[in-house]
Amino acid sequence: MVAHSIRERHEAKRIHVEWCKLTGVQAGSKDDIGMEGAFFVTMRGCTVGGISAGYSASLTPAGFLALTGSNVLPKNVLRREIINDKGKVSSLAKLLVCLQVLWMVVQCGSHLVVSLPVTLLEYHVVIQVGYTTAIYHFWWMKPKDVNEPIEVVQLCDIPEKDLSTYVTMQSQSKRCIPDQIVITAFNGQTDALLSTLLGIPSSTFHLLA
Repeated sequence: MVAHSIRERHEAKRIHVEWCKLTGVQAGSKDDIGMEGAFFVTMRGCTVGGISAGYSASLTPAGFLALTGSNVLPKNVLRREIINDKGKVSSLAKLLVCLQVLWMVVQCGSHLVVSLPVTLLEYHVVIQVGYTTAIYHFWWMKPKDVNEPIEVVQLCDIPEKDLSTYVTMQSQSKRCIPDQIVITAFNGQTDALLSTLLGIPSSTFHLLA
């Protein structure tokens, strides 16, 4: 999950930078989609209208940028306020969760200072806190539990030759925005080297404990 969060943050950052160049919008201005909008694109939150019944289609990041560059998608097709409104967790809630898990680290540290034992379970939790904090850092701007996508373009507006690159088709379901963590894991697209490197500290700390 940490490896995936790093990759997704990197992809969202790339989309944000390229979108700003294509639209001429300054990062941080009121018209900027922000990292929230870029994450929304990586989550396949931008859908295509005019699809046959029983199916739904979403724009790939490459399709979103290409259609923006060709002026098919206007620069105000996504608004950061709307995307933030769709998210179910505020920055304050995220901060409180981080403070709660870090308190566990403080408690274990105080045990060591006064020569009290630290159980194996506590060691394990502290290790997971480190990884969880990293995930929160990389996904801080990512909208959470967004179930409803935003329709941004009609199928007839997309060149037929680019459909396979710009559009992802899927069966219609209640959950419109798929869980990209699960999809990535089962498709084997997670960076194996990064995952291995991130696993070394966990294994080392457990062995030391």
